[in-house]
Amino acid sequence: MIAEYYNLDLEQCEIVNHLYELEEPACCYYYGLCDLYWADTPQDVSNEWEHYGFTKRDLSWSPGLPWNEIKKQIACFSSPIQAFISFGLNYGHVEVVIGYREESDPYVDNQIHACDPLDGACYWVADPDYRSGQGRNWSYSIYDFSRD
Repeated sequence: MIAEYYNLDLEQCEIVNHLYELEEPACCYYYGLCDLYWADTPQDVSNEWEHYGFTKRDLSWSPGLPWNEIKKQIACFSSPIQAFISFGLNYGHVEVVIGYREESDPYVDNQIHACDPLDGACYWVADPDYRSGQGRNWSYSIYDFSRD
C-alpha cells in the first residue's frame, strides 16, 4: 500500500539513500517508503526533495503522545531511522517532519519527529526525555513530501 501511495521506483529510492548517506537502505527497506530523511535545516531538505520531483505541504502541530505509547512503536529498534520506519508502517504511512535547532536552544539539534497522517499530531521519536506528552516550545517545521 505504501509503495502504491508514493508511486516510487527503485531509482528514486537509490537517489534518496545517496542524498542522505543512509547506512541502512532506509528508502528501499520497505519498498516505496521514501518519507524518511535527516538534514540540518528544513530548507536543505525542501530544495533537494523538490529537485527530485517531490512536493511539499505544511502541516499544523499538536501535542504528542506520552512516551509509553511512543515506545510501543519503536521498542525493538536501535536507531531513530529504524524507529521512524517502524512508526510510519504502524500508521500505514507517515507524514514527515524536520527538527532543527535554535541558537537559544542547542538541545533541539538533530531531532526526528513523526506525524500521524490521520490527525496531524506530531511525536518526538528520537528524544528519550520526552515522556510527558505535554509538548515543548521549540521551533521546527513540518512537511509532507509526496509524489505528484
